[in-house]
Amino acid sequence: MFRKSLLSVTAVFAACALALVAPQVPELTTVQDFPGAAVSSDSAFPSAASQSAWTWGAPVAQADDLNDRRKAQERRRQQAKQELEDAHSAMEGVDTQLAQLYIKQKEIAAQIPIAVAEVEEANVSLAAAQRKEEAVATRLRAAEQELTGLKQSITEDKQKLDESQKAIGELVRRSYRGEVGSSPMALVLTNTSVKDISQLASAADTATVLQTRLTSQLESTLADNRAKENRQQALTSSVADLKAEAEAAVQEYQQALASKKQKADSLVNLHKENEAVEAQLSQQRQAFAASEQEAQKEIQAAQAQMAAIDREIQAREAAERAKAKKQNKPYIPDTLPSTGSGVWGKPLGRQMSIASPWGYRIHPVLGYRRLHTGVDLRSPTGEKQYAVHDGVVRSSGPYGSCGQTVTIEHGSFGGHRWMTRHCHLSARLVSTGQRVSRGQVIGLTGSTGRVTGPHVHFEIWKDGQSVNPIPYTGL
Repeated sequence: MFRKSLLSVTAVFAACALALVAPQVPELTTVQDFPGAAVSSDSAFPSAASQSAWTWGAPVAQADDLNDRRKAQERRRQQAKQELEDAHSAMEGVDTQLAQLYIKQKEIAAQIPIAVAEVEEANVSLAAAQRKEEAVATRLRAAEQELTGLKQSITEDKQKLDESQKAIGELVRRSYRGEVGSSPMALVLTNTSVKDISQLASAADTATVLQTRLTSQLESTLADNRAKENRQQALTSSVADLKAEAEAAVQEYQQALASKKQKADSLVNLHKENEAVEAQLSQQRQAFAASEQEAQKEIQAAQAQMAAIDREIQAREAAERAKAKKQNKPYIPDTLPSTGSGVWGKPLGRQMSIASPWGYRIHPVLGYRRLHTGVDLRSPTGEKQYAVHDGVVRSSGPYGSCGQTVTIEHGSFGGHRWMTRHCHLSARLVSTGQRVSRGQVIGLTGSTGRVTGPHVHFEIWKDGQSVNPIPYTGL
């Protein structure tokens, strides 16, 4: 928006002087070297007496309307740009999450076959342990059965021994009574031939021999069975120990199998959960991408509107210039009005976007860290740049890596001396020693000097020291 002119007294005087020529008096922009224009030595503005011979810019109301419309579109563009940056930032965050998730999924996918193989291996080990346990259990059952048989044999042998001893006692008693002969019972009990029995000297000798032989045989059998029982008990105990070990091994393998199954299941479930998260993030990314596209469209639409307004402004200025040329009068373009009531104005006549702030940084061309003595603002080639305060042009021309430069001395105020500098201009519209006013066009944006592209490089110097322009100009 065209703002209130700095030409407080002079503009009023000029308006009165031109009341009959131009009912609506525009705000003024300082010009230099206009043919026929009388410019005082101590003022950057034309004298009131000579102003009637000049052609002025469009009426203020018309200019304000165009400027308001352009600023509205610029705000629209900036808002869409912010939305674009937000969407892009959010999408970058989602992309980072997706990249991290992709790495995790690759790791999990690599671990799953290993975990499944471990489960299969645990199954094989468990099956082998179970077979071993069953084999040992079979051996234990056989040993227990054998032990049971031996115990039964011992019991039977004891019973036979008891019966034999009773029979021998009866035989001895009968022999003393003279009742023993070559009876079948004697032959069976002693396993003695008839010839042997008949040769015994007496019944007492016969009883003694019978008793000794029977006792010896039964005791030998009983001793053998007891020895077998002891060995079998030891074997049974050993097999029982093996069975306990086999059962413990089976239990251990079962626990290992359960643990490995749980690990494999956890990996599979985590992979599925990550797939769900990945799908959700992909949807978010699509939404952010759609928002980014919408913001791009909004920016393009706003830029198209701004371009249309700029063409309208250019057409208006061209018409005014043609009119001035036809009337053989110089043309004075509109002056950018001062910004509010602050001390400093702004170097551009619109809302500005900072490309690189003041301070230490890595130089984009030189590649090393150094002090950036100004602030870089995004600006296309040919855009007007304005003086931010009244002053005198200290220099206007090439200035080393700054390219085409305009440096303005603003004198002393607030207890300090001030100077500003506009670098990398494509055109300088003021000359050394010229007095300028706040809001006056002093040059056009360019890319001269050591730069990577067109932009505004604006500096403020306080008492000979570079300071950050942002707090002063409200960028």
